[in-house]
Order: sequence, then C-alpha cells, then structure tokens
Amino acid sequence: MYVRPLLIGSGATLGLAPAPEVTLVIFSAAVGSYFPGGQLSLLQLKVEESFHRAAPHGVGAAKCAGNYGAGLLALKSAKATGFSDVVYLDAKSDTYLEELSAANIFVVKVRVEGMRWTGRRGGKRWC
Repeated sequence: MYVRPLLIGSGATLGLAPAPEVTLVIFSAAVGSYFPGGQLSLLQLKVEESFHRAAPHGVGAAKCAGNYGAGLLALKSAKATGFSDVVYLDAKSDTYLEELSAANIFVVKVRVEGMRWTGRRGGKRWC
C-alpha cells in the first residue's frame, strides 16, 4: 500500500505567494513492488557521484515534485547499466549516504562473507 499525504495550496490566490488556505489530501493506492524481482529481492544500487537530488538550504527535506525531476537522468543511466536504483550522497561533502530515488534506505554495516566491493571514491570503499 502506497500512502502519501499531499498538502495543496487552495486559497483564492493566483500568483507567487504563500497560500492563505490549504487542503490536506491523503492519497493511497495498492501497489506491487517498485523493483523487478518482488518485494524481498536484493537491490543493485549505484552510488551517484555526479548529481544530487537535494542541496543545502533547498527543499530536499520536503517531498516537493521538483525534487524528483533532478534525479531522473541519473536513475535512467543507472537502470541502463543494470542497477535497480540510485543512492545519492549528501550535496555538502559527498561523504554521507542521503537517499535513494524510490525508496527509503537503512544501512547496517557488517562484513558478510563473499561481499563484493564495487568501487573506490576518494580513497573510500563503497560496497
């Protein structure tokens, strides 16, 4: 189930100004897996090194429609090379994992036998 609250400026204003009135809509839909292979399949994630979806002092903390457009080129490129999704790094230092394109991310760092390291960036290893 996909559930998304949506807040829409609905006051009697046309122009660039804060809305004097808003309407809260709860959008929900039954959905399957966003990724091929089903709900419990492993994802192949690409760490994006050229683009950011959100920047310091921007609107990245809010689910604004414009935030998604910034990631479409990186996501298309990742999918064309066999990845499931893109992991974005923080725009300030390019050091910390910030978000994925279409899902939340939660990381527990453990060494697993057979883990494959796929790259190195600035002397740091990414798996």
